[in-house]
Amino acid sequence: IVVVDPQRPFTLRNADQQSKAAMTPFDGWEIPATPTLAFLRGNVIMRDGRPQGEARGNFISPSA
Repeated sequence: IVVVDPQRPFTLRNADQQSKAAMTPFDGWEIPATPTLAFLRGNVIMRDGRPQGEARGNFISPSA
């Protein structure tokens, strides 16, 4: 679940991405709402644009 503030626009930036990828094709795009809070299985994983808690998930390698 992601909670957004529909009254506050948000600009996507490469520097803000939580990814091993160095860039996003959406760098510089302005979106009409700002994500403010995100939950995963009842746990807060993002608050005010900052990750919360430990990394989760399992790496799945591509099959050859």
